[in-house]
Amino acid sequence: MKNRFKTVLITGCSGFIGRNLVKYLISNSNFNYKIVGIDTKKKSYKNKNFIFFKCSILNIYKLEAIIKDVKPDIVIHLAATTSLDLNNLNFYKSNHVGSKNLIKILLESKKQIRLIYTSTMLVNQIDHNSRLGYKPNSYYGVSKTIVEKYIKSLAGDKLQWCILRPVTIWGDGLDNHFKSFLFLISKKLYFNIKNQKTYKSFGYIKNSVFQISKLMNAKSINFHRKIYYLADYEPIELNSWADKISSIFHEKQIKNLRLNIILLKCLAKFGDIIVKLSFHNFYMQSRRLKNMTINFIVKNEKFEKINGKLPWSLDQASKNFVNEYKKNISK
Repeated sequence: MKNRFKTVLITGCSGFIGRNLVKYLISNSNFNYKIVGIDTKKKSYKNKNFIFFKCSILNIYKLEAIIKDVKPDIVIHLAATTSLDLNNLNFYKSNHVGSKNLIKILLESKKQIRLIYTSTMLVNQIDHNSRLGYKPNSYYGVSKTIVEKYIKSLAGDKLQWCILRPVTIWGDGLDNHFKSFLFLISKKLYFNIKNQKTYKSFGYIKNSVFQISKLMNAKSINFHRKIYYLADYEPIELNSWADKISSIFHEKQIKNLRLNIILLKCLAKFGDIIVKLSFHNFYMQSRRLKNMTINFIVKNEKFEKINGKLPWSLDQASKNFVNEYKKNISK
């Protein structure tokens, strides 16, 4: 496979998607890229073909110096503040101000550069039917919406751009609510909702970095001015998936406890009060219960046509997920 692009710049290279993407591109013998990473955190991957710069994208002068030095052919912009709970747009300056810094620098380049901008599915509310307009319900979603609109307003083809909207990305080494999910399953404390089937478009991280690598070299007609959801092609039914994870974890067929939705609503209200009064997190809250009961399915036929079959099935991915968790907690 011959790559048209030789130097790839990845912002946010130490984040969950970033470090997995760096590892995938370097370890895959089909690629011969020079990988340059930028992050405010420490270097996440050591390899002779990986160059790392510690830099905030809010530091426009340092960022400009790095880009002029490395002369990237393609930029994968992953750097972002990803917390959903911050209550002021100023806390998300890296998302909108930093992203505009990066884009303005790229527009000044003498050569054509490809940009993959990583947005979010939360530019819309999860239960918002239209995928065409914008309806964010968090400052995080607003910060991403600002940049999407800015990119779409750019005239000409000097900067070839594509927007990716990741859904919930899960997988080996993820340190967020999925860690709690696996912990509860390990203690046989996880429960599903009785008589409730909820379908979600999720993305397994190793499939996600495969999709990004394919998109990097996609034909212009499939890349420029396109918006895709970064997701596996088949949605997951949450109850059956949780049962699958439990069975893998405990090495025997298991069905998780089913609780009545009325009981869960009461528990969620109690959780809301606990969080409000004590500033401590609580496993069940109204926001989480709503997320557990709302379907979110994206149609990705065009993205599937570009990328082809995904390398990891749900069964394989789930086994990897559990095995990596077991390995990490045994250390």
